[in-house]
Amino acid sequence: MLVSQEDEIPAATTLSRTALNTVFDETVAKVKELIQQQSPKTVGVTTDMWTDNYKRKSYMSVTLHFCSPQFQLHSLVLRTAVFSKAHTGVNIQAELEHVCEQFGLHDKKFVYVTDQGSNIVKACRLLGVERYGCMAHGLHNLIVVDGISKCAELQELIVKVKDAVKTFTYKTSFLEEEAAKMADEKHKAELENMMTTMEDDEQFSTCEVEGDGGDSDEEPAASSSTATDRKSNTCYRQQPLTTLKKDCPTRWNCLLLVLESVVKNQELIERCLGRLRLFDIMLSDDEWKIVENLVEFLSIFRSATEVLSGATYPTISLALLFRVEIATALTESPNDCLIVKSMKQRMRQRLDYRLPVREVHIVAAMLDPSQRNLNAVQEYLSERGMTAVDLLTQVIKQNLGDPASTAAQETAESSDANELHPWKKAKLELLSKHVVSAPSRALEIQQFRCLSVAPDNVLEWWESQQQTYPTLSRLARVILAIPATSAPSERVFSLAGLTINARRSSLAPSSVDKVLFVHENSLLV
Repeated sequence: MLVSQEDEIPAATTLSRTALNTVFDETVAKVKELIQQQSPKTVGVTTDMWTDNYKRKSYMSVTLHFCSPQFQLHSLVLRTAVFSKAHTGVNIQAELEHVCEQFGLHDKKFVYVTDQGSNIVKACRLLGVERYGCMAHGLHNLIVVDGISKCAELQELIVKVKDAVKTFTYKTSFLEEEAAKMADEKHKAELENMMTTMEDDEQFSTCEVEGDGGDSDEEPAASSSTATDRKSNTCYRQQPLTTLKKDCPTRWNCLLLVLESVVKNQELIERCLGRLRLFDIMLSDDEWKIVENLVEFLSIFRSATEVLSGATYPTISLALLFRVEIATALTESPNDCLIVKSMKQRMRQRLDYRLPVREVHIVAAMLDPSQRNLNAVQEYLSERGMTAVDLLTQVIKQNLGDPASTAAQETAESSDANELHPWKKAKLELLSKHVVSAPSRALEIQQFRCLSVAPDNVLEWWESQQQTYPTLSRLARVILAIPATSAPSERVFSLAGLTINARRSSLAPSSVDKVLFVHENSLLV
């Protein structure tokens, strides 16, 4: 756009005070419309608290999760509100009620996924909502609180590793120089081995040259060898240095990243500590073996945390599967050192507390046909003297209502001309006239339990099975949209940390809320 006068260009404050509010209002309207038209009766919610690093202001995030009739997952950020009051359960309850009222969620049933903070737990109890613990927080506490903090010897070793990493905080150039020297030394050793091998084969090479009548390819070979050596030398020089990671106690899997970076640079760290004559923080051979053993063990937990924190696929249906894998990983192995064996034993004792098997985990696993023969499901049902039909019928009644209301809602959804092709709509109208009675819920569940399929995308599979399993498909919409962790709120806070930086530390809390809301829900505008 061209302007003729300098004063016609609006100031930055004018844009921020007008354009942001306009976009925010439009986004709020789109979010409300989506919730009203696409969300089922039961929705998932995550919430958490965070404090910024500059003004030390507390914020509370609230995210909403549901599955549309087209079986598309939606994750919406509702608020990132400043929380100036005391962090009590009563105050958190009031804020959550305010958010629900703001977005017209008063008629919804909520399933909250939070950490184990006593104030948030109390707030959910006061709200009278269903609440499940975040599995990522549970895994983190299982490792750090129940495993590492109970072993003094392991704590001393970790402190020693952290001291070694801290030593090189401002010595990156020193590390790079020593790494280059190590690469040169390795390259020189390889060249010496190559020369030794060539000398051993000299007798055979001479015989071949004499048999060729004076024509020899020795010079080109030497030239090729020289080019290869130069290329190899360049590769050694260009090898990147693995960064030594620092520990962050509140970040998931951070300790594993620290230990991995140390193991990858073991030879370099020992060399540099020796040059600095810091022999007191050098690890012994046994200590290095313990660190390597610990890295191998903790890698299983990282895989579980990363997968269960996903945002584009159902995670609750994978919760029970990873819980079984964690229980298996806590069994002792012949290759485990004594410290890791002791750590596993303490973690096994606290597994049921940190990662309890809840009804929602069982139902979510049952709604994934590929997990129909999972032993943990059968054990859960046997312990409670229930059948799969009993459990699913009970959960359907809790989340969808009685059969009459369920059938009415199914008919209303199926008859929507905007969602169905004309031939499908005609078929449903004819079926409603000429079919004597629809199959009962029990029969539908029994037929589903007899399936033997393993779909790659469980949501796409349920979308294709809506006519075959109408009630169960609606239940799948509700259950599979519940997140297994509170990672959505954690991601909001990561973005908030990038928004409130040193140059924007005085950003108004209301502006922070609007910026994050627009950014996270921008696809709706």
